[in-house]
Amino acid sequence: MVDKKKFESYVGYTLIIFPILLFIVIPAHPSSYFDYTLNDFIDKYLLGNGYYSPPNYPFTSKVVNSFSVAIAIVLGIFIGFWRKDDVEYVPKYVFLACLIFFGVGIFTFLLSLNPQEFRESTLRRSFGTSESFHNNPILFLVMMIGKEICIYFGIRVPLTYLLYSLDKIRK
Repeated sequence: MVDKKKFESYVGYTLIIFPILLFIVIPAHPSSYFDYTLNDFIDKYLLGNGYYSPPNYPFTSKVVNSFSVAIAIVLGIFIGFWRKDDVEYVPKYVFLACLIFFGVGIFTFLLSLNPQEFRESTLRRSFGTSESFHNNPILFLVMMIGKEICIYFGIRVPLTYLLYSLDKIRK
């Protein structure tokens, strides 16, 4: 039998490693037929417009954002359904906690739908609001991983407790 807690820790590692691998593998600008096909696919079926577009690697950021958000949503739904029977403790304010998780997840997802505009460069680092911040690969990946984790937990936690509550009501 699969240890669900251990498997979910592997999902957590996946959420961290996946954007990093995409960032390493995908070129900064589309150059091959595959890159242009991938770009068209993202524009038509994924979040083509919603991403941070640093001038140093616009295509990479588009791919990383689209696929990291998609994998966070898919894994959040899958693990939410899969772990519904493993709830051991229901906190006193579970409804409020789920509402907060869901709100943060929705907010970070909505950030992925529209292009993020930067304010004018001040040649200083600012937390997530300047081009210089996103042109740094480490800071960009930290933002992408953080957004991906917020979306994952914004789906996984409320869904798990909702399904647990519905099962408890039915029984």
